[in-house]
Amino acid sequence: MKINLYLKSLSLSERDELAHKVGTTGRYLSRIAYGRMKVLPGPKLSIKLAEELNGDVSLAECRPDIWG
Repeated sequence: MKINLYLKSLSLSERDELAHKVGTTGRYLSRIAYGRMKVLPGPKLSIKLAEELNGDVSLAECRPDIWG
């Protein structure tokens, strides 16, 4: 599942909790989910998200331009 779709499926509190676990802010994850400009997580954040999400979102789905 693409990272923006996954993040859209979360409630605000779930998104904030995930943000805390991966070392970013809920607001930044919201920008990834809903931003008008295509906002992608950086490489380090992509790795943390893929690890935390246990395969629900892969590295290639976080950053297809790097790991696609």
